[in-house]
Amino acid sequence: MGSKFVQFVCLVLLLVSIVKVGAQQAVFDVMNHGGVADGKTDNSKVFTDVWNQACQNNGGGVVLFSTGTYFVEPVVLYGGCKGPIGVQIEGTLLAPEELESSVNIDH
Repeated sequence: MGSKFVQFVCLVLLLVSIVKVGAQQAVFDVMNHGGVADGKTDNSKVFTDVWNQACQNNGGGVVLFSTGTYFVEPVVLYGGCKGPIGVQIEGTLLAPEELESSVNIDH
């Protein structure tokens, strides 16, 4: 009887492992949420909005910056997410050149 219980537990653990391996994180593409990859338009609000959407998604997600150049001012990203969050950069993130833009940022 004990042997069957051990087999059952092993089977359940195997099934859970297979489900976790097969699951993919949701992708939140900045371009699909109003991002502009022209190197001039400020994408800071879009980035934080997309981060928050991924953060509140059960299972987390990946924030994607697809091909292009995205100008992004300094941002503060908050946690407390419902799963792991990743940022995938296939393009270029461009920061402001002025030092003043990063002084006294609340972190």
